[in-house]
Amino acid sequence: MKILLVNDDGVDAVGIRRLIEALSKEHTVWIVAPDRQRSAASMAMTLNMPLRADPREIDGAEIAYAVDGTPVDCARLGLGNLVPEKPDLVISGINHGPNLGSDTLYSGTCGCAQQAAILGVQAIAMSLDHRNPTHFETAVAVTKHMIGIAKRHPLPFGMFYNVNVPDLRPRISKDIGSPGLPW
Repeated sequence: MKILLVNDDGVDAVGIRRLIEALSKEHTVWIVAPDRQRSAASMAMTLNMPLRADPREIDGAEIAYAVDGTPVDCARLGLGNLVPEKPDLVISGINHGPNLGSDTLYSGTCGCAQQAAILGVQAIAMSLDHRNPTHFETAVAVTKHMIGIAKRHPLPFGMFYNVNVPDLRPRISKDIGSPGLPW
């Protein structure tokens, strides 16, 4: 699959870096993310000033840009200008902290996924349920699982998956000897 990674925690955030590392082994991965922390930006867009998209060299990413705008700017630029073709999926995150209830209204993570969905691309907002998360491997395992779900069960236009993962170590499946889901 061709996957565009976006977030609101910034291009150098641990969550997006862990996704790049894990997903680039099986998928084509493109990254367009803010150049710094931009949490709680919701669906804000930059309208009255130019945006700068600086190319980055990031291991595992075919294309990577750090954008000096909002998370939604990143989704829009990625889908409209910066990647060579329409991705199969947009993944926003892994967010450092939960996006539950009214949090989703303010979340830049959810804003990115919503923007992708509005532009006709399947999207997943991934969050790790702790402000200082440590078990990104669990969120990566759940993300891989969600990629399969999104592929088999695409959502209608304008809708996206919002997934919040507990900050727990993944369990090891005795049947297949690989990381499983934490529950």
